[in-house]
Amino acid sequence: MFLKNMKFVGLCLVSLLDITYAQERYCDLKNPNELLASIKTSHPEIVHNKKDLEVSKSEVEVAREVPNPKLMLNASDGEEIDGETQKISVSVLHTFELGGKKESREMVAKSYGALSKFKTRDRDEDLIIDAIKSAYRLKQVLSLISIYKEGLQSFKSILKVKKKQKSLSPKEKVEQQNLKFALNDFSLKLAHLQSEKVRLDKHMAYFTHKNCKVPEKALPKKIKLNENFSTKTNSYAKYKEAKEALHMAQADLELEKSNVYPDLKIGPSFQHQEIAGRSFQTYGVAIQMELPLFNTNKGRRLKGLKKIESAYEKFEHVKHESKLDLESWILKYQALTEALKSIETKQEISQSHQQMEKLFKRGVIPISLVVDSHKQLLDYMQTKFTYELDVVDSLWNIYKMNGDLFTKKF
Repeated sequence: MFLKNMKFVGLCLVSLLDITYAQERYCDLKNPNELLASIKTSHPEIVHNKKDLEVSKSEVEVAREVPNPKLMLNASDGEEIDGETQKISVSVLHTFELGGKKESREMVAKSYGALSKFKTRDRDEDLIIDAIKSAYRLKQVLSLISIYKEGLQSFKSILKVKKKQKSLSPKEKVEQQNLKFALNDFSLKLAHLQSEKVRLDKHMAYFTHKNCKVPEKALPKKIKLNENFSTKTNSYAKYKEAKEALHMAQADLELEKSNVYPDLKIGPSFQHQEIAGRSFQTYGVAIQMELPLFNTNKGRRLKGLKKIESAYEKFEHVKHESKLDLESWILKYQALTEALKSIETKQEISQSHQQMEKLFKRGVIPISLVVDSHKQLLDYMQTKFTYELDVVDSLWNIYKMNGDLFTKKF
């Protein structure tokens, strides 16, 4: 009874998932590279990051702004020795930023924009790699589902034959029972794969920003096993980010040096006086400027020097670590690809499996070998797929560190 219930649950889950996804429409994607292009341009998080980057670029315009003129107005009314007196004075002061403050602010803003650009690129590349791995995994899941369904069909056919037999030997009864266990096991694992397919389908729809399923023809078919790579990392986003952080620290120090100089406020002034019925007008120039006697911004300049030292150490660390990471990714890729090249092809495996099925139908091999053969095939495919995903991860991380991920195709 337990076995029947488990089988029923597994079959219900598979059927429900199949019915649900039969009702959804497929995306208009003709090949894997169209899928990749859609991910690169339409991934919601990449689109959001692009908008954030536009915000950081506006900092340059903010840095270019200059202070508004300052209006000073004084009025007085009273009695003096000469009689009733009224005074009105007006000054308009324009601020001149001495020491190159405006230029220094612009340099800081430009460095900040470049720093944001490389930080954003690094995040975007990680998002693309994650989506690529999901696309390959979806293709693998579809292959595994096909194998499980084929196994289930074989097991059902064998059970159907056995049920027609009037009497079974003890050995045959045990084999039949083991076959039922295998049937239930495959049903549940197939249901699990179907649920993984649902999750991957949903994620691929999100990555492409489309309300549809990615068709199998748009999923990547092959993995590149013979790639050659550059060992340079000076185009790597993290390397450029660390280098730009150093430039920004230097720009910050220049800004603090410019802040040593006071701002000069200068402009025309006008005064109108009325004393005992007589009017007088005077014209002149008004000047305001702080005297840098006590505060020469020494603390901030010293802090700026320390920031440069820290940024330089970080840059050297990233430069060294990037080389080590790239070497590790390349060695991993080479080891995994050599292993994958040495194993049987999918076509050879399929032919061997078909030969086993023919031998069983001729009565040459027992049921237990059929079950074991299907299980070994699935174990082998799972291991192979794990290796393949590791190759994909290595390959696209190398592209990322070489700085050409956005130009690469499947």
